Order: sequence, then structure tokens, then C-alpha cells
Amino acid sequence: VCASSTIITEIWSAEQRGPILVSQDALFNMGGMIFPFVTASLLASQFSWSWGYLVVASVTLVIVFLALISTFEFDVHQEESHSGKTEWNLGLTVAGLSLFLALICSFTPVIWLPVFLEGKFGVTQEVASAIIPKIYLAALIGSVASTLIVAKVSIQNFLVVVVMMGCVSAILFIQAPSMEWVSITAYAFGLAIAALYHSFIAWGLSYIKKPHYQHVTYMYICGGVGGTLAPYVSSRIVEWFGISTVFIVCSFLYGLILLMIFSLKFRKVHSYTEI
Repeated sequence: VCASSTIITEIWSAEQRGPILVSQDALFNMGGMIFPFVTASLLASQFSWSWGYLVVASVTLVIVFLALISTFEFDVHQEESHSGKTEWNLGLTVAGLSLFLALICSFTPVIWLPVFLEGKFGVTQEVASAIIPKIYLAALIGSVASTLIVAKVSIQNFLVVVVMMGCVSAILFIQAPSMEWVSITAYAFGLAIAALYHSFIAWGLSYIKKPHYQHVTYMYICGGVGGTLAPYVSSRIVEWFGISTVFIVCSFLYGLILLMIFSLKFRKVHSYTEI
């Protein structure tokens, strides 16, 4: 994924880069839905597990073949050869930090929501866990829709809307009076997290005149660390303050992300006014 994002960054211009990067979330989510379905169908048709691995291996070989016959005319070291150093600025740094926090906020409710619902409504584990597929179904639909939306609106305005949705959803999870309301909130939360990853990457790269692999790698590291730390950080919060606190913390972090987005937006508008 990092390699494909680097290629996209080098080939497409800033205006085209956002929708193309966000489309990766849609393809990634579709792959996560299609391959389990294919595997389940093979098993239901009395095929062994090895056939599932064979399908994955076949697709991998197709990807390798397409990579071998494809050519991309760009030089990832071109900027360094001219300037001698890599461009870094506040916008990219803040975008990386925002992505780090966003990934924590995206994974934490998914981890703890079934346990929270069991305790609050007294439902069985099966009923509580059934909420999670609704989140991912909405995320799949949202990732496809996001690709079309980002092509029409700025990536920054798009992030403001989805981060606000995530913030409100995190609060509604603990305020919902019934499982029906939780289901509605789950769909809203799924839409909110659908295309966060590459939307933040596209937003961060928009602050760089000529982005390349080091900038892309930085964003992926921020997102990877956030996703990795989410279970540990959230488990410590639950241990010290209780399970409902993780949703409040997520809402607070979403608010912090909004503050950083608006701060950069104001800074950019103010700099234009001075010019």
C-alpha cells in the first residue's frame, strides 16, 4: 500500500491525487469483503482450505505480472538531487499527528463496543458483536462514496465533516437509549472512518510542493503507530477509568483533530491575506 501511494504521489498532480489516494481505501475495504466471501463459498462447496490460499496466490501472481509489465516514468530522488534536502513543514507534521490520533479513535470503539453493550443493555455476546459488521458495511459503502465526494470538495472540508461525525458518534454510543439507536450510530461511525487513512495522507501531502516517498512513509508510520497503540492505550484507559471513558476520550481526540485542522486552515488563509 505504501508503494502504491508513493507511485500515485509521484504521478498525479495535487488536484487529482486526493481522489486517487482515497480510492485505495475503497479497494482495500472491498478486498477485505470479497476474499472472505470467496473463501467461505469454497468451503461451503466442499473445497479444502488450500483452495482459499490458492486463490490469494493466484491474485498475487497477477499483481506481480502487472507490476513487471508496467512502467512509471518518475525519479523518486529527483528533488534531493536538486535541493540536497527533503522539504518538511508544519502542515505535513500536523497531518501526521492527526492521522495518528484518528487511527486510535477509529479502532478503539470497534474493540470495546461489544463489551460495553453487553454491560449496558445486558445483551448476549452474539447480539453485541453483530454491531461490528454494521460498522464495516457502512465503511465499505462510505469508502466508495468518499472517492466521489473528494473529487468534488476539498480534502480539508471533507475531513472536517467526517471527523465531526466520528466525534458525535463516539458520544452517541454511550448515550444511546436502545440497541436500535446503537445500530444507527454504528452506521454513522462506519461512514466516518471509511476513508480517514488516505484522506489524511492526501491532506498532509497537499502541504508539500513536490511530495515523494519520505513524506508518504512518514504518514504511514504515523497511522501504523496509531493503529498499533490503540488496543494498548484503550485497555489502560478501561483499566483505570472504566469502559465508557474510552468513548469520551475518543470524542475528545476527535475534537483535538478538528482544532488542528481549523488551525492550519486559519493559518493558510491568514498567510494568503498577508500576501
